[in-house]
Amino acid sequence: MSTTPEIWSYHPTTLRLMRTQDPCYADPDPEVEGAFLYPGNSTPAKPGKDRAGKDQVIDLDAQKWSYVDALPSEADQEPADEMTEKQALAAAMVEQRGPLLRRATGEVERLHTLVSLKAATSEEAALLVEWQAYLVSLCRIELQPDFPNVITWPAVPGTEDVAGETETPAQA
Repeated sequence: MSTTPEIWSYHPTTLRLMRTQDPCYADPDPEVEGAFLYPGNSTPAKPGKDRAGKDQVIDLDAQKWSYVDALPSEADQEPADEMTEKQALAAAMVEQRGPLLRRATGEVERLHTLVSLKAATSEEAALLVEWQAYLVSLCRIELQPDFPNVITWPAVPGTEDVAGETETPAQA
């Protein structure tokens, strides 16, 4: 009777050893006597002893571990507890855009239905193209060079509304 092999897990992308507090063992294969089942991202290849400042990486072809510089631990990293001022400003601008997108999407759907049913006037057909261009412009405000500090909002089709610039308090 064979002994149950000990197994070691590794990260699926980095192939770095993932230590566990207790040993892990392969499960016996219920269909093949003396064979064992290994979970994904595990190996029977025994890693070396831990070394300070080093991680171990598995070579899957050779089934051997090698040492590499350790990744910084979460405790060593700066906490990412709050958004930066620029991230918060960008989020506010995207939120401000929401109602404009909903209105534009509704207008495009309405006019597109009229055009596809051949029930649109020539003015409505032209307005559809304007609303589509407006919708695209709204979707691309993040691509403006000074976003989110300065945003040039597109003009609303079919109105006297002129495209405007929004300057943030940081810029004012």
